[in-house]
Amino acid sequence: MKYLYPIISGFGLLLMGQSALAKPSAPQPACPIAYVRKLLLAPLAIAPNIRSPLMVGEKKRLPTREIQRRELNFIRLENQCRQKLIAKILSALSKIPYLTTIPINFTGDRPPTANPANGWKSAPVGDYLDPDPAQLLAEAKRKGADAVCAMAISRFETKSASQRTLAVQLKIYLARPRSKQLIRLCTLSGAGSTYHKFFASGYQRSDESLLNEAVNRVLSQLKQLLLTGIEPNFTQSGAIAYLPAVIPQFGHLYEPSASAPARLPLNTLARTSDVLFLPDLGPFLTTIKPRLVRDTMLKLDLRPTDLWLDATHPNTELVTELAQQLGCDYLVVARVDHIEVEQRPIQAQGQPTDQPRLMRHASARMTAAILNSSGKVIWRDDERGTTTSRTDYVRNHPRIRTINQCVADAVRDAAGRLLYWLDDFRNKGEEPPG
Repeated sequence: MKYLYPIISGFGLLLMGQSALAKPSAPQPACPIAYVRKLLLAPLAIAPNIRSPLMVGEKKRLPTREIQRRELNFIRLENQCRQKLIAKILSALSKIPYLTTIPINFTGDRPPTANPANGWKSAPVGDYLDPDPAQLLAEAKRKGADAVCAMAISRFETKSASQRTLAVQLKIYLARPRSKQLIRLCTLSGAGSTYHKFFASGYQRSDESLLNEAVNRVLSQLKQLLLTGIEPNFTQSGAIAYLPAVIPQFGHLYEPSASAPARLPLNTLARTSDVLFLPDLGPFLTTIKPRLVRDTMLKLDLRPTDLWLDATHPNTELVTELAQQLGCDYLVVARVDHIEVEQRPIQAQGQPTDQPRLMRHASARMTAAILNSSGKVIWRDDERGTTTSRTDYVRNHPRIRTINQCVADAVRDAAGRLLYWLDDFRNKGEEPPG
């Protein structure tokens, strides 16, 4: 009978809106609560060192009333975040058949902070939280629970500039009384962002809308974790380095009058190698400055082409060495190849024949990969981007994008397609391609 519980739990997770299909070649870890029938849910704590919503130096130039208003708004959003997370997590767990969830609270109804009175061993250092397994396991044993789950909001931040961002980070721990072990299950994070209004003051979306988006992202990651047992990537605090993209020296220019393609210099595209592929992977990842990345590569005598074994596979050994020197957790590498431009004359219907017209069609392929500091390829994909430009006459003056502009647009199109598939990969939580 005990072997039916993983099946029943998996069926309950299907009701949460997730697909249970997995690749047969990549076995998935077991569900963390597969054999749990009675789950004790400790109170959702809040780390006492949550960052202030004010930036460095703002307290000196802002009036006291504005400082108080921002701090009160931050506390209000923090409490709303806790309440929404509790409600959505309890709702998600209640949909799993034969799983009984028992919420407990050590301190009554007030929002607890992560301290020894609430099942946490010590105050967090940075964003690290350390629960007290003895107190949690004793409470689980007293109530006859199969496992106890402790959660805490380790980071909650609001950032206001040209873009308003609200981000939350949640740490989850799981303990079983029989094994007397405390396991750090995972770290989840979510964020919502918006921009300034075009013709008015304020932002396009409210803070409540951003908070709902951040909480829904956390809940989506939690569902995926319970379904597959795989911890989401890019949710922990760390550093990320964007390496310069590999750009070929020449492309190919095809014209009907030429018997062979001409060489096309790509000096303009090479100057943008640092900004061709910059995905936003997580709200709590710090970007290493491009100058530091280039200085470190010069120190190690590395060129962007050395970081690739061939057109599709990065050199994991050199990437690992570079990650150790930079002290980063993730690295993003990219390369562009197969740049081709076709240029030929055209004649538009109904247009004067004394106005010559051209059509330029550009295509390029971009390959990108994301690796962790140990050299594991988390994600890799390649896409081809295209663009077409035709001559238009405005007040009898021809206008058409230059060849370099067409090449740049084709590369940006390939980068946009890669960003789409990267977002799809993060939402599905799939394994990287072989």
